[in-house]
Amino acid sequence: MKKLLIPLLISLAAVWSCNIDGSYTAKNVNDIITVGDHGLVSDTGVQYTVTEVYKDAPAMEVGKRYYIVFDILNNKYEISISHIVPVQVVHPEEKALGEQITAHDPIDVIFNWVGRSYMDLAFNYYYDKKSDCAHNVFARYSITNGGVLTLDIYHDGADENPSVMDIDDLKLGTRIISIPIGQWEVSSLIVTMDVLIKNTDGTYKVERKEYSTQ
Repeated sequence: MKKLLIPLLISLAAVWSCNIDGSYTAKNVNDIITVGDHGLVSDTGVQYTVTEVYKDAPAMEVGKRYYIVFDILNNKYEISISHIVPVQVVHPEEKALGEQITAHDPIDVIFNWVGRSYMDLAFNYYYDKKSDCAHNVFARYSITNGGVLTLDIYHDGADENPSVMDIDDLKLGTRIISIPIGQWEVSSLIVTMDVLIKNTDGTYKVERKEYSTQ
């Protein structure tokens, strides 16, 4: 079962119902899956069979990860997909002693899941309407002998955020990332990231926050 790392986040919940004939259905279920050779597989091992996809849905590639919203049609996990969002896999690099990182643009978390194989994070971010900045996201890690994994997440947005620019010159984008953590025996997880704080005078500042599963 997936855990929430950051408290008070809201995500869609599966609404299950058992019909008289013993079949199971659910509406507006959400999951992050990996496309396999024989179907869509969740991180908990559930294999979905797609029977219907909404018009103009993007093609899903084998080996890639996607966030999907769907209806479960029966207990065979046949599904009808209503929404597909590509998920970027961000491979963390080991934290280097003395490394100076200047990328500190904020992200606004929408939801996160922590499983055995991945830490998934969906977030909004600001970007300049007139800019071609790539808004790269990257991560550094360290792990103790006791299995405490620390992930430091960074957003390089060239200072395109309301702490530096007028908010009217910015737009909001959305991204979902998955950070692989299955290569470690993890007892607990600590994540640090930069978030936007609104001051009492209406201005904004960026602060680095720490969240933990402990």
